[in-house]
Amino acid sequence: MSSLPFVKTHLSDRGWEAIDAAAIKRLELYFTEWLEQGGDLSFGSDTPSDLTFANPPGLNGRIEMKHWQQAGVTPAQFLAAATINNATFFNLFDDIGSVDEGKRADLLLLSQNPLRSIDAFDHIETVFIKGKLIDRDALLAERLELPFTQTK
Repeated sequence: MSSLPFVKTHLSDRGWEAIDAAAIKRLELYFTEWLEQGGDLSFGSDTPSDLTFANPPGLNGRIEMKHWQQAGVTPAQFLAAATINNATFFNLFDDIGSVDEGKRADLLLLSQNPLRSIDAFDHIETVFIKGKLIDRDALLAERLELPFTQTK
């Protein structure tokens, strides 16, 4: 017996949301308790599993940021999770994780204050990679020459 009708029905009537609801609720409760107990947070932007146009790099990370906000993560906690906490966890604090003399300069210049809102990360103006200034518009997908794009 094929499971295709079951899958088709759940996709068409959004029944797939109910399938994962219990697991997602448990995860949300655990995450909230982790926060209340003062657990350390570390954030990394997810990337897609393959070169795909359906799930662009950064999308999963942005969705995760939204869930963190809903769970009560403060902007200061998020900023630390994306910078200092990661550097400390991976024992790289001498090289990255804060803006200090002698550290590698991979930075985002934002037009909004990330200590006021996690949404400030939607307002990237400039990117610095290894100390080199890169205008945000230069990173637009339509301007990048990716190895999987076809030229006509």
